[in-house]
Amino acid sequence: IAMCTLVLSVTLLELFPQVDVLVRARDAICSGDREFVYTKDGLGVTSWAYPDGVNRSDLNFRNFPDGKAAFATVGGVMSPKVSFVDSMTDILLRQQGRDLFEGGCTEELCFDNTGMARANKRAEERPDCCFAGKVEVPKIDAGRFSLKSKAAESIEAATNYWNPGCVNRLDDGLGFETLIQGAMADAANAANPSACPPGGCPVERPMCSNGTCIAPRCE
Repeated sequence: IAMCTLVLSVTLLELFPQVDVLVRARDAICSGDREFVYTKDGLGVTSWAYPDGVNRSDLNFRNFPDGKAAFATVGGVMSPKVSFVDSMTDILLRQQGRDLFEGGCTEELCFDNTGMARANKRAEERPDCCFAGKVEVPKIDAGRFSLKSKAAESIEAATNYWNPGCVNRLDDGLGFETLIQGAMADAANAANPSACPPGGCPVERPMCSNGTCIAPRCE
C-alpha cells in the first residue's frame, strides 16, 4: 500500500505536470500553420506566401498556440505584440491564411464601403483572415510581387509603390493605412524600445509613445 501511494503521489505531483509542460511546448513549436514564408519589403511592410505544392485546404489538427481546434478568429489584431510583424505571424500561425478562413473573407466582412472611401472595418468586428489576405503575395520567387522581389526591394521602389502621388497615406482611409502605420511603427519602436509598454502594442495602435500605444499620424 505504501509503495502504491508513493507511485501515485509521484505520478500526480511530478509526471502529470511535466506532461502538461511538454504538451504546451509542443503546441507552441509545432501547432498551427508552419508552411508559410514571410518577409518585409523596402518600406518594412510585411508580405507572405505559401510555397508551391502546399495544399491550402489542409488544416493542422492542433492549432497555435494552445493545441485547440482551428476556427475563424475575430479581433485578434487587438492583442498586443512586440512588433507589427509578430501580429501578422501570430494570425498566420493560427491558420487564418488557409482557404477555409481566408476564402470566406469577403469585401463586406473586411471593409466599410458606406462612406466616401473604402475603410477598414473596426478591429473588434473584422475577421483576422482580412489581415492575412491583405498582406499575401501570389508567389515566393517569381514576379514583381513575389516574396523574393519584396525582400530585395529598395526603399525608393517601395515608396513609389505605396505612395506614388506623395500624399498622406497614413490617414487616407483606403484600407491599407494599417500596413504603412505598422511599418513605420516597427522602425520607430526598434529605435526607441524603452517607449513601449510591457507586451507591446496591437495592430490598430502599433507605435509606442511613453509607455502607451498610438497610431502614427502625419499631423
